[in-house]
Amino acid sequence: MRETPTDRGYVFIEQNGETSNIFVSVGRNAAGEPVEIYARHFRRREVAIDPEVRLLPMGNMLASAETASVFADASGRVHIKHPR
Repeated sequence: MRETPTDRGYVFIEQNGETSNIFVSVGRNAAGEPVEIYARHFRRREVAIDPEVRLLPMGNMLASAETASVFADASGRVHIKHPR
């Protein structure tokens, strides 16, 4: 598996036991829900989250307070980084 392109947008993380689903959207609506999801990373066992990325609880998910950069490396680990 090769590295995926870097996506930038609002990040939503859904925990499913030992795996996570990560969604990247263009924006959020007034309730904080994703608008126009354009990238998905399903059933990922490893997620590396930059400590500068602020995550907020939203129902059964965590949502980034601002946009972030997201990519998966060759091992399948998803990286969520603060856009610098």
